[in-house]
Amino acid sequence: GLAQASLGPSRLCRCPSDPPSAPPLRRTQSLHVMATATEVHVDWTPAESPEEVRHGEFDLSHAHTPPTVGDVVGQRGTVVCISRASLSDAVDLLTVHDRTSAGIVDDQGTLQGVLTENDLMLAYGGRVGAGTAVRAWLRSGFARLPGSEVPDQTVRPSTTLLEAAVRMRSHIFTESSCHHLVVLGEEGQFHGVLSSLDLARAICVLQGLRGTTVSEVMKHRRDLLWCSPSETMADALGKMATVHQNCVLVANDDEVLGIVTPRDALRAFGEHVPLETDLCHWLRGLQASWESRQISAGAKVAEAAAAMAAGSMHHLVAMSPEGEVMGVLSTLDLARAIATDEDIVLC
Repeated sequence: GLAQASLGPSRLCRCPSDPPSAPPLRRTQSLHVMATATEVHVDWTPAESPEEVRHGEFDLSHAHTPPTVGDVVGQRGTVVCISRASLSDAVDLLTVHDRTSAGIVDDQGTLQGVLTENDLMLAYGGRVGAGTAVRAWLRSGFARLPGSEVPDQTVRPSTTLLEAAVRMRSHIFTESSCHHLVVLGEEGQFHGVLSSLDLARAICVLQGLRGTTVSEVMKHRRDLLWCSPSETMADALGKMATVHQNCVLVANDDEVLGIVTPRDALRAFGEHVPLETDLCHWLRGLQASWESRQISAGAKVAEAAAAMAAGSMHHLVAMSPEGEVMGVLSTLDLARAIATDEDIVLC
């Protein structure tokens, strides 16, 4: 039998697409590989019957003082995928389990890197085939967190949340800008992935940034990316990739129609939606309403963090009382705010 999972409810990709020369991956083989090579036992559940997705706040009633990465990283679990699985398999895995990243391991269970929504957005926008092996993407030179980048994006379970936020903030304007940090033990064992959304969930519990409002930490309207409804998915993804942002507002002359993020790219990639699809059609088909993604620019950051945690959203559009878009708040903006808030250290 398998021991309790050190990664929480981790998942292996159930049916990876292998090249003709590779043998099919069997359930018993996948379990054995992970248990013997990484010394981490994995509780594996088929993709068609995933454990209920857990949103909302963390339980930090027994957390360290100050709270650490280890206090939060295991509470939602980390998805794990074999490197010879296809990008399409990885899309399905992240979608089913509502995650934004997966740890990638080879057949020996060695961590090869981390695949994120941003990777899949870049692959989709770059017309990379959905059948491409994940390991090929990690070696392509375009991956956000290949094995070579892991050391610079690594934190320990003992790292404080403040220190993790500082590390995440330090990469915001770099080529390797990422919403995720890899969590490795002192001996290099893989513990999971910490996301900026995890930090938002922690804010809810710690009540950090108490007096800060959304308008103080958001990206202001002048700094946002915009597309017209007649522009295409390719146009939106190209703009995001060019300036390393993860959000485009779609608007006509007199109203904002919606928002496009890497999660949209993930859905579109998985559904084989043509890049030439116009944004108006995309929003009409998959985003019937975007009111849930709006928040008052005067709201407290803790309120925004709670909304993000409850809806598993990385972006909220900040609105004025008159209904005008004032800016966008992202979980990475929250991470940046945490990194400058000394109150977090004292919680």
